[in-house]
Amino acid sequence: MTFLGRQAVLALSPRARNALRLLLNTTALLWLLVLALALHPDARSDAHGYWFSAQPGIDPYGRAWSQESDAYVYPPPFLQLLIPVARALDWPTFHLIWTMILLCGVVWLAGPMLALLLLIPVRGWPVWESLIWGNI
Repeated sequence: MTFLGRQAVLALSPRARNALRLLLNTTALLWLLVLALALHPDARSDAHGYWFSAQPGIDPYGRAWSQESDAYVYPPPFLQLLIPVARALDWPTFHLIWTMILLCGVVWLAGPMLALLLLIPVRGWPVWESLIWGNI
């Protein structure tokens, strides 16, 4: 809330401060939704590897040693959590939900105001690159 100035925010009534906080949080969540929708699913991403490895008839560890795309190199319990979700969703829907989970994690760890600054879509920024590639 430094954009308005600390004194200006403190001068507001508690009800107005709560309304301002709600407005800022809603704006942040809408911004995250726009970012998630703007990210194009990339078949070379880690998220695609998670989704692909959970599909029926796929050996999840078959590509792990060859360094191919869609290689799954994570522990089995994580895959067991993903299987019901990944099999129920097509790739673009899975990617959108996965990206929203990552975005919520960024907001939870950094807070809504800092997350807005971290999520400015600039190539090369670590947070942005991790979201594009679907990294945990």
